[in-house]
Amino acid sequence: MSARHDEATALATQLESLNEHQREAVNHEGGPLVVLAGPGSGKTRVIVTRVARLVGPISAGGLEKDPSTVLALAFTIKSAQEMRERLQSLVGASKAQRLHASTCHAFGNRIVNRFGDVIGLPATTRLMDSAQ
Repeated sequence: MSARHDEATALATQLESLNEHQREAVNHEGGPLVVLAGPGSGKTRVIVTRVARLVGPISAGGLEKDPSTVLALAFTIKSAQEMRERLQSLVGASKAQRLHASTCHAFGNRIVNRFGDVIGLPATTRLMDSAQ
């Protein structure tokens, strides 16, 4: 069995496991999407499935987008790590490595480090939390 077939099977299985509202969020095609829901409601599963659909094979209902054009943000380190692990199992290691999946804070820090000079920040600028 090929990796592409495994990915298609994993995506199809994941899509089938979603409820109506979750499936609606996964299949949303109007651009960026914010998923707001309570604890334990399946937010991470929805986000991971949506990303898998964006980069997944057309044969499984995917859109075959370039993984490097996808950004998935979570608020906590734990949920960002969970997203990365689930994405790797759904889309494979090579695609998962090209995705941008992190916390909001880590992503902001990356932007400041890469483009801070555009707004006059020195290259040595570091973001700190209240504990530092």
